[in-house]
Amino acid sequence: GYRQIHTRMWSSDRWFADLQPEYKLLFVYLFSNERASVSGLYELPLPVAAFETKLSVEVITAGFDVFLKVGKVSYDLKSGVVYVRNMFKYQGSTSPKLMARIRADIKAVPDCSLKELWKKENRVLIGYAYGSDTSLSVSISSSVSEEGGGAGEETNWIPETPRQAGSHPDIML
Repeated sequence: GYRQIHTRMWSSDRWFADLQPEYKLLFVYLFSNERASVSGLYELPLPVAAFETKLSVEVITAGFDVFLKVGKVSYDLKSGVVYVRNMFKYQGSTSPKLMARIRADIKAVPDCSLKELWKKENRVLIGYAYGSDTSLSVSISSSVSEEGGGAGEETNWIPETPRQAGSHPDIML
């Protein structure tokens, strides 16, 4: 597999630019290692990450603390599960094959609080409704419709791409 690296992170993302070199390596590793799921949620044992990056477990856990403080990455020490937030936004698409792969990846992750958080935060993007494989549509009330209708009309809005979902004013990513 392959992953995209958005080059602007090196110059215009102040958060990333200010990281120590070890943490930059760790962050890029989290979305480019062969265990990484496009969903952003996957199992990653600390000894494996340490071996592959040549970083110590202490540096890796300290990096996770830095990432957690800014809401970029969460790690569950007990289950060995990592959640790279916004990975789907930057790596994914809405192709049916990819959606099926993501559902399988999530199902394979052991039950833990990060898995529940992922389901809660991403159910709109891929129609994953708390463990159900059924699709989900979103109803959003708007005060004025595009056709100039009255207040309180309801419109069904389903994003065609992850970027569209992130651009909707009523959906927080």
